[in-house]
Amino acid sequence: MVAARWARLEGPLALAAAGAALAALAGAPLGMLAVEAASGGWDALAATLGRTAPWAVLGRTLLVAALATALSAAVGVPVGALAGRTDARGARAALLVHLFPAALPPFLLALGWFRLLGPAAGPLFSSAGVVLVLGLAHAPVVAGLTALGLRGVDATAEEAARVVAGPARALVRVLLPMAAPAVGFGVLVAFALALSEAGVPLFLRAPTWPAVVFSRLGGLRYAPGEAFALVLPMLVVGGALLAAERALLGRRAFGGLGLRRRPPLPLGDRRAAGTAMLWLLAVLPALPLLGLAGAAGLSGVRAAAAQAGPSLRTSLLAAGGAALA
Repeated sequence: MVAARWARLEGPLALAAAGAALAALAGAPLGMLAVEAASGGWDALAATLGRTAPWAVLGRTLLVAALATALSAAVGVPVGALAGRTDARGARAALLVHLFPAALPPFLLALGWFRLLGPAAGPLFSSAGVVLVLGLAHAPVVAGLTALGLRGVDATAEEAARVVAGPARALVRVLLPMAAPAVGFGVLVAFALALSEAGVPLFLRAPTWPAVVFSRLGGLRYAPGEAFALVLPMLVVGGALLAAERALLGRRAFGGLGLRRRPPLPLGDRRAAGTAMLWLLAVLPALPLLGLAGAAGLSGVRAAAAQAGPSLRTSLLAAGGAALA
């Protein structure tokens, strides 16, 4: 009896312990900020949140993140749908090209857009430029999850939809709605990434909430009390995102994603148009890489490879550790 009860509790207890450890590690920096803020008095916290300027920055940040996410969805959902479940020419190659920029820091892509646009890069240094850079930088996240969601749709439902509505209408009216949890999760991730990005707004001189927090910690004006006060509203936003994710996914599991091979949906006489649309949207996030390559040249690429040293190994180890955690 005791052994059976322990067997039932072992999984939840292990999950609770892992969650507590992760929460402690993630909350340690915030705790240190709270201690520093308390040592300087809590008046700074009330004074910071009592001003209208921080709330205006927060509103602008939420708007920029929302617009960037809308752009990510407008680009990522069609790419994921066309590359994930249709017979568009070069679908896998297009998806690979589209996903590659997701492995790069958005700041690097912002620099690439600056190099690519050259003298016409003036409008890039604005909130609209932040929307453009982050929207295209995070479109691969939406595209990848859309493709996975479509591949996870029940095969029987897909066959029935193809018979009743035809391939193209089945994809738009039946399969995409069935993959809505995966698509919605991709949109939530893109929004969270856009909301938390500090490097791109700082580079493009369009201050957002994370950039303001960073300026209070890593800039010339070190003010931990103000930084802690500015972090508090983001905790509320993060809790809202977590609640949205739970409401969207619940305990739903995306089982078998990408493992079941089924024939792609034929586009028929729309195949040429579908292929053109796929490649046009797929290459958009990769365009700033042309600017970087043009600025560096072959000699610059060789010099960067020679100077990289152990940085690549360090980055891979850090990324692997974060993924395992």
